[in-house]
Amino acid sequence: MRWATIVISAAPLWLSWLASSNANPGAALLRRQSNRPDGFVFRGDSRSPREIRATGGFQPQGTDWQRHDSSFSIERHYDAGPNGCGLDQHGKPGFTFRTAYVSLAQQRETSEAYGTWLYEIRATPNMLDDGYPEGEVFALGGVQWRQIRRYVLMSNRADEAAWVDNPDYNVQLYERSANAVHCRVTADALPPELTGDSLDGDDSGREDESGGGFAAAIRFMDNSIMDALVGDFPPQFQRYPPRDDIPGPGDANEIDPPKDNQVGELIQHYVDLGAERLDQLFPRASQVVQQFLDEAEQGSCGVQSRSNKRSMGGLRTRDDKAKDHCCKILTKLKRTVRKGSRGKTSTGKGSRGKGSTGKGSTGKDSRGKGSRGKAATKPIVFYGDYLWPDEAKKQGGFLPRSTTPPGPTYDVDPPPVQGGEKVEIDWPTLLVPTYPTLGAAAKHAAEVAAKETKGFGGVVYAVHATPNMVSSGNDSAAVGGILWTQVLGWMQVPEGYSPPRQVTPRRAKLRVHFERAIKESNELFQQNKDYDAKFDRYNITVDVPQQFHTIEDLSAFMKDKGQAVGWRGGFPLFEPPQVIDGAASKAAKTSNAVAAPHEPGKLDKIGGYVKSHIWAIALLPAVAVLNFIPGLGEAADAAEVAALCADSVESIELAEVGGSSLGRVGTGLAQLLKNTAKLKVA
Repeated sequence: MRWATIVISAAPLWLSWLASSNANPGAALLRRQSNRPDGFVFRGDSRSPREIRATGGFQPQGTDWQRHDSSFSIERHYDAGPNGCGLDQHGKPGFTFRTAYVSLAQQRETSEAYGTWLYEIRATPNMLDDGYPEGEVFALGGVQWRQIRRYVLMSNRADEAAWVDNPDYNVQLYERSANAVHCRVTADALPPELTGDSLDGDDSGREDESGGGFAAAIRFMDNSIMDALVGDFPPQFQRYPPRDDIPGPGDANEIDPPKDNQVGELIQHYVDLGAERLDQLFPRASQVVQQFLDEAEQGSCGVQSRSNKRSMGGLRTRDDKAKDHCCKILTKLKRTVRKGSRGKTSTGKGSRGKGSTGKGSTGKDSRGKGSRGKAATKPIVFYGDYLWPDEAKKQGGFLPRSTTPPGPTYDVDPPPVQGGEKVEIDWPTLLVPTYPTLGAAAKHAAEVAAKETKGFGGVVYAVHATPNMVSSGNDSAAVGGILWTQVLGWMQVPEGYSPPRQVTPRRAKLRVHFERAIKESNELFQQNKDYDAKFDRYNITVDVPQQFHTIEDLSAFMKDKGQAVGWRGGFPLFEPPQVIDGAASKAAKTSNAVAAPHEPGKLDKIGGYVKSHIWAIALLPAVAVLNFIPGLGEAADAAEVAALCADSVESIELAEVGGSSLGRVGTGLAQLLKNTAKLKVA
C-alpha cells in the first residue's frame, strides 16, 4: 500500500482521488532525495495514458470550475479530500466539487505512491510551488497532454527501459525553443488571492467570473511566456485522434483493480501505524491524531483496531451520512498531520520558502556564517491594556476588569455563605485574559483603549508567566491579576490596530515574513527596568484541577499556585494604592500628566513597521519576544529567530486543529476560557 508516503507528506496530491491506487507496499516512510531531471514534475494516476490523452491532458475537476471563485484557493484544494468530501458544502443539494488545480509532485518518489501509472511532465510556470509538504505543486488550469514526456506502469517503474515515450510530446517547444529556459515551476511572487484560503464553498451553482481568484489567475497567466508554453486561460484542451499504440485501461490488468473505500483505507493506515510510530512521525500532533483515530474506530469508517484488524470495506455498505462523517475525520487528520509534519520532510525547492536556511528533511536549521547566538525564549504571555506604563506601575500592575465599575478596594469577595452553600465564581472579576501572539494582544489593547481612552493608543505588555496563570492550548488567563514586576517590556499599539483577516501564511512563508521583519528592526519593545528576575524560575500552569467552579475551588488553587505572586489569601491579588479607571486615565493623558510609553517619534516608527510587516506583528509568539526587547535577548541570528517564531506559531495552530484541550481542565475555567472574548472589552 502507499500509506507510508502519505503519512510523511501530510497527504499530498489529493486530486489523485479521481481513482484509487495500489502502489508498492514497501514504500519507505522516510523518502530519499530525488534525482529528478531538471525541469520535470510527476503525477501518479489510476487512469491510463489513453484515457488521459482522450481528455487532452490532466484537467481540473468540476464542470465550469473557472466560474467559481472558490476553485482558485490552493489551501482549499489541498484540504478538500476525495471529491471535496472534506468541505462543509459536501453532501448538500447541488454540490459539485470544483478546483482550478491539478496536483503534481517535484519528487518522483512521492508520485510513485499514487495510482497505476506514473507520468513525467515538463514543468511550466503555471505550476505553483507554495511550500507544501514534499514539494507538491499545483498546476493552475491543469496539464496539457503535449507536456507529458513519458509514462510507465507502476509495477515496472524501477525498469528504465519500461518507460514509454509520449509520441505527442512537444519536444521542440519544451526543450529546444527560446522559451524552454522558462520551463520550471513558479515559487516566487504568487498571487495572494490564490495562495490564501478563499471561501470554503460556493460550489452549489453560483457563477461568478468577477471574483478575486479568477481575476488574479487571469492576470498571472496573461504574458507571452505563458501563452507559448501553456496556451489560453481558461485552458483549451486539444482533441487527439485515436492511436492503438497508446496504452489503455486493459494494459494494467495485472494490477489489482482499485478499491472504492478510499476514505476508510486511508484512515486504516493511520491506525496501523500505532501510537508509538505516530509519536515518532508527528511529535507535535500525535495526541491529536490519536484522538481522531479513536473516533474513527468507534464510528462506521470501515477500520479496525490493530489488535482486531479484519478485512476492510465496511464503509462501502454504509450510508452517505456515515461516509461524510468519516471523510470529516480524514480531513481533520490531514490538516493536523500536515501541520505536525511541517519542516520534517521538506524536499521540494519551495517547501522551505525563499530565504530559508533549513536543511530539508534533517529537521535542523542552520544559522550559517555570521551567526550571533541562539534565539532567546522564556515562558511569556502578552497582555493588552489602555493603561500606559507609568499608570500600570503606579497601580502596581493589572487587575481584572469587573462587569461593574470597581470600587476603591476592588472588593470582589463573595457574600456570606448561607447554609453551607457554595457561591459560584464571578469569573470576569477574577481573571485577566492573556494571549500567545502579539496580534491578539494588540487587538485587545486597541479595542479597550478605543472604549476607555479614545484618542490614546493602548499598550501590549510582555509578561513573564507565573503559576497563577492557567492555560489550555491557545487560551490563557491570570487568576487575580498581574504584578508590575512581572512585566518584561512594552510596546504601544497604533490606534485602531486590527490584525489581518486573511488566512495565515504557511510555515515556509512565515519564516520569510519573520526574517524580513527581524532584519529591519528588533527593537519593538521597551525594557521594563523594574522587572524582578525572581520570576525567571516560574512557568504557567497547565494542570488545572477538574473542580473549578467556586470561590473555594479558586482559593484552593491560589493557595497552591499563588505564592510566586504574593497571594495573601484573598482577592484581589493586590490592593492598588490608586485604581486608575478609563476616565481617570484619559484625563491624565489629555493633560499630559502621564508619560508616553515611548520617546517622541517611536510610535510613528512602530506604526510604519506594523504596516510593513503585518504577519510578523500579528503572529509574533510571546515565547520569542525577548529577541525584540533590547537589553534582554542575546543578539541572535535573524534566521534563528525566524525559525523559532515559525515553529512557535505552528504549535499554536496545532492546538486549534485538534480542538481545544479544554476538556482536560476544570469545567468552570474551561467554560470561561472558551468564551474569553467576553472579557476582551469589559
